[in-house]
Amino acid sequence: MPDSLRQQAKNAFVKDTAEYNYADSFLEEVRTNWRANENSITRTSAIVVGLAAAFELILENKATVATFLSINLSSTRVLEYALPPIIGYLYYYITFCFVQSIIFFNIQDSVLDAVYPALNNSNLMRALCPSNSLINSVDLVQFTLDDRRMSTLATITGSIRALVIAFGPPIFMITSYVQLLAKFGYRNAILWVSIVIAGALLAAGVVNFVIGLRAAA
Repeated sequence: MPDSLRQQAKNAFVKDTAEYNYADSFLEEVRTNWRANENSITRTSAIVVGLAAAFELILENKATVATFLSINLSSTRVLEYALPPIIGYLYYYITFCFVQSIIFFNIQDSVLDAVYPALNNSNLMRALCPSNSLINSVDLVQFTLDDRRMSTLATITGSIRALVIAFGPPIFMITSYVQLLAKFGYRNAILWVSIVIAGALLAAGVVNFVIGLRAAA
């Protein structure tokens, strides 16, 4: 976390000031926004899984007619071109929310350090994070188990969700375009437009993910 953010919190929340008395309400607002942000990550991840499954069914010709955004499509080829870029955008959105969650975590950590330093220096503050937090749910289990072996096992199993969300969409997009190129060939202009759009969104998502990891370091 940037030292400047921690210092800003100490300067803003000075004891016996109106700001210090507002700290609890401020933290509650931060957690409300953080919770809503994590819920967005969870919902969007579920949508990505559903769209990926729909893509595979369409590609295998197991779905010959589809309804997309309340529009009946007699030809599913448009979805074969469109679904990977759509998933690319959703991946970008997930990683954008990931960066926001890091910001909320850093702000909470800074304010707690200024107002409740003893609590912030303990592992108890982890219980203040959203239960579905992408960045803290693993830590919460790890730091509350006394058994080191069980703690390690919980860390491994708890990391699966984060790894699937982080690497699942990129792997799907790569494999989907391998399948589409095999099906339609390399001279399909619409397919290449789809690849360029999806690639740009994927790159933006990866950049967001790296920014989030650096901000969390």
